[in-house]
Amino acid sequence: NHPAQLHGALATPPLSAGGGGAQAYDEATDSRSLTAFINEQTGTRASVRRRRNFVVDLDEQSFKSTVEHTRDSFLLVMFDAPWCGHCKKVSAVLASVAEAYADEPSVTVGRIDGDMYRDLSDAHQATGFPHIVVFPRGSIQYERYGRGKDVDAMLAYVEEMCGVKRQAG
Repeated sequence: NHPAQLHGALATPPLSAGGGGAQAYDEATDSRSLTAFINEQTGTRASVRRRRNFVVDLDEQSFKSTVEHTRDSFLLVMFDAPWCGHCKKVSAVLASVAEAYADEPSVTVGRIDGDMYRDLSDAHQATGFPHIVVFPRGSIQYERYGRGKDVDAMLAYVEEMCGVKRQAG
């Protein structure tokens, strides 16, 4: 038996706090909720610093609006899915690229839940996730991004497309 199963856990092991042993925790697993649970169990006052997110979260309506209103800028969009492990890794890369270009009005970095907005995924040939497309300046026609999914590769690509150099971090 897996150690987590000994405590009745399905996907994650139970949380232990203090000397009282395992505590049942079936609340949300976001950083705020976990921190509140740990503070409650231990009597501490810890907090989690949240990193500002410069990636624009898009839905079907805002996607279309963003494409229309960014004709004079460069738009990079990742189609992802909440169940996609590789998407989570690429999301961190996308966040670094978005942060690097946060003060550059001619560059927009966005993401859309391609699983939820399947019609948009299909229209942009997102047959797997993550799927990254770009809308070059002056165009509402997309191109598939086909380079590396690491920070350096994406920054180099945006620089090449826009002529604006930035460094991560």
